[in-house]
Amino acid sequence: MNLDVNGILKKRRKGERISEKDCITLMRSNALSWIGSFANEIKEEIHGSRVYYRNDLNINYTNICINLCPLCSFGRPEGSNDGYIMALECVEERVRDAVSRGINEFHVVGGLCRRCGLGYVEDLLKRIKYAAPGSFIQGITAVEVEFLARVEGLAADDVLKRLKRAGLGSMPGGGAEIFHPDVRKVISPRKISGEQWLEIHRIAHTLGIVSNATMLFGHIERVEHRVDHMRRVRDLQDETGGFRAFVPLPFHPLNTPLSKMYDGLSGPTGWECLMLAACARVFFDNIEHIKLVWQGVGKKVAQVSLGFGVDDIGGASFEERIFDSAGGKTFTPPGVSWLPQCIREAGRRPVYRSSAYTRLGEVRG
Repeated sequence: MNLDVNGILKKRRKGERISEKDCITLMRSNALSWIGSFANEIKEEIHGSRVYYRNDLNINYTNICINLCPLCSFGRPEGSNDGYIMALECVEERVRDAVSRGINEFHVVGGLCRRCGLGYVEDLLKRIKYAAPGSFIQGITAVEVEFLARVEGLAADDVLKRLKRAGLGSMPGGGAEIFHPDVRKVISPRKISGEQWLEIHRIAHTLGIVSNATMLFGHIERVEHRVDHMRRVRDLQDETGGFRAFVPLPFHPLNTPLSKMYDGLSGPTGWECLMLAACARVFFDNIEHIKLVWQGVGKKVAQVSLGFGVDDIGGASFEERIFDSAGGKTFTPPGVSWLPQCIREAGRRPVYRSSAYTRLGEVRG
């Protein structure tokens, strides 16, 4: 094993924090098996053989978006023939159907559309709570929060307080992409800055709204950009403690404008996905969960990742549209029993959880 890699892992084993430079060295090395094995040791110290999953209904309430980021295949301009806004009655009907199938968690995100203002989003959350009493809602990205605040002429904390009163339980990490401005100005030039994303999550954490932190990788970014992004997340976690999971999301180029701008974009390899997950487990000494979503990497890589520091492979997200539009593996299975079996096949113990990582049962489905 490379002496530099060995020294970095020894430092971490002694309980010392590894630096940004250390993490770059790990990611650039070819020592995936060593780093993965060490990441697995750290994971098992925290979680043992437990691996978390959940089932939810995705409510992508509109695909109309003013940003139309080059990395996205989901958004549509105002007036598009295939643009849509979900009627609240339709949302309520779908929620009731989901409840009848045993689903009591809802993931709510959408595009940036002026016809879906704060009142619409509040009513949407309230309808979910009315149709599914006791349900948990994770939703509304930092990008949506900033948009709603700007459109309504409100501060971000006022928007978040109103969403929390309407039923919001936690926030997803969407919209983080890559924080570095050199990358961001290409892949999402109209989106809020990395600093704004972090500030909105800082505010959410102070209000008692926990969240996840994502990173979209495998497009035009370099290793330095990835580690810069991770360092900023770790710094905010030191300050607030509000992130429940770090979620590296592999870029899916199919149907995206970015794939037309850069020939040869194919997304990250399985090797890259495993290396990033393992390095994240070593780097984040202050975030409990590393989540590699099976929809992004496929079932087989997800299973292998459970030996590389990952303790969460996501879940069955019914009617998910954003990953699906870019060619993600988001099929809706006829049941959900395959998820625990997928985890068991990898020699791990499935644990059903809420979006805020409350354990709801050792095995379900």
